[in-house]
Amino acid sequence: TDLPGGPALVGYAVPAPGTVLDPAALRESLAGRLPAYQVPARLVTVDALPLTENGKIDRAALPVPTTAPAGPGHRPPYDQRTELLCRIFADALSLPDFGPHEDFFEHGGHSLSAMSLVGRVRTLLDAGLSVGDLFTARTPAATAALLRGARTPHRVP
Repeated sequence: TDLPGGPALVGYAVPAPGTVLDPAALRESLAGRLPAYQVPARLVTVDALPLTENGKIDRAALPVPTTAPAGPGHRPPYDQRTELLCRIFADALSLPDFGPHEDFFEHGGHSLSAMSLVGRVRTLLDAGLSVGDLFTARTPAATAALLRGARTPHRVP
């Protein structure tokens, strides 16, 4: 579906009656069974899947995912560079805020938003960062640490 940050894979789950779904546990379970690109960027819990008159899932009637809430990785940034990186990550994903230890790809990041993020980092911080680096340094805090270790700034022609 199209989300504020662009197209993303959304998973809809119907918990068994009387149970409460733990999205983090479900995500972990899916990550253990599926390739990373097939793990939904967002998970939405519904009481039942809406059906058409023919008994098929009515995709148009599925609820639109809300902005991902701040999870356990959401803590206030602790230095100026990390704070700026948190804003850049949030902007790239069209989220209101982003914590220093939140994972870019777990919040719906994809190749286009990664390219946007890298471009903004290069422009605003005059620092060398590649899309490949983002797969290693997936959080603002990890990206800040990676950039602190960089020896020379990188200018894109």
